[in-house]
Formats: sequence, C-alpha cells, structure tokens
Amino acid sequence: MAALRSLVSGGIFFEGPRWHLGSWWVSDFYTHRVSRVSPDGDAETIVEVEAQPSGLGWLPDGSLVISSMRDQRVLRLEDGQLSVLADVSAHCGGYLNDLVVDNAGNIFVGDFGFDYNGGAQARTTSLKRVSRDGVVTVVADDLQFPNGSANLTYLLRVGPHELLYAPPPCAGCRARVCPLAEQICLDRIGVGEVTAAALRLAASPSTPVSALGGLA
Repeated sequence: MAALRSLVSGGIFFEGPRWHLGSWWVSDFYTHRVSRVSPDGDAETIVEVEAQPSGLGWLPDGSLVISSMRDQRVLRLEDGQLSVLADVSAHCGGYLNDLVVDNAGNIFVGDFGFDYNGGAQARTTSLKRVSRDGVVTVVADDLQFPNGSANLTYLLRVGPHELLYAPPPCAGCRARVCPLAEQICLDRIGVGEVTAAALRLAASPSTPVSALGGLA
C-alpha cells in the first residue's frame, strides 16, 4: 500500500474540494482564497473572495462558480473577472454553503439555515437552483443543512426516472426526487439512521431506483 503524503500545507479550513482538469481545487474559508493545486503540490491562488468562499463548480463554458458564504451570493469567475451570478439571500437563513453543477449548467446550492456560529436554534432551509443566466428557483425545502460535495454530487439524475446513489461515508441521509427537473436533494436525518442498505427515497412507489454506487 502506498504511503500517504501531504499534498499542500498552510491552509486554515479547506472546503469544497474538487478534482478538475488534472488539478485539485479547494476553497479556504479563512484565508478567503480559492486555490488550484497540482499533483506535485504546487499551489496557485486563483481568486480571493472577501465574504468567504465555499462550494466550487464549473459551467459548461468553463467558467468557475463559487459560493460566497457571508453575503449569500453565487459568484462567477470568467477571464479573470469575478462577478455576481446570483444573489440568493432571499432564500437563505444562514451562510451559503456547498454547491454542485449539473451537465446542463444548473447550480444547486444549500445554506446553513440558521446562525450556526451564533448558536441559534437549528432550522430547516431550502435547496436552490441557479440557472447559468442567474435565475434562482427553490427546488426543495424543509431540509436540514443541505451540504457537502460528498453528499450532493453523489445524488444525481441518471435518467427520466432513475436515481443514482453512491452513499456518503459519513452520515445517514435521505434522498428524494425534487419536483423540478427530477433532480435529487439531500436531507440529513441523523447519523446512523439510514445506511446504503436501507436507503429511503421520498419518490412514488412506481419510480424505479438504481443504486449504482458510482457517478455516470
């Protein structure tokens, strides 16, 4: 077995890691940097996000999209210029969080739902879809802390009526079909309550499910 080695050091809180075009991309909450790291460990700051970066993804045209946490905006980096693609603050109860982009360029993003750092009581929130031209639509609500590339990116539509499920390794979860575009959203319902062998889907009984264990 190959020995583990450090790829990069000097970060404070890495978030939203992605593998893209042969490099590891990651946000750092507290240095406010989005970085690209080569397989040899050479790190390059791509952009700085004042209001804290989180989730990362790419639109079909290759432009980078970033969750800006504190001001609850989805940003777009194109040709070195950072701009606001969408302001989703009207649909957020807490900091914006991780995101995932589908093949059509739709961005799905969650938020904390409440003032986590301030010790507020937990509240449910929504999953937002941001189109590539910045139109915001709530596609699911009453969700508890929808978050995580390890969660959202492994719950994707693979056909008109099929769900792709590759279980996140860390927490019990419930997947369900959202009413728009039949995308999948995640609702964490308590660690250990649901396992891969006992997946609960809030879909109609006639909806066939494929537990394929990987991404298409």
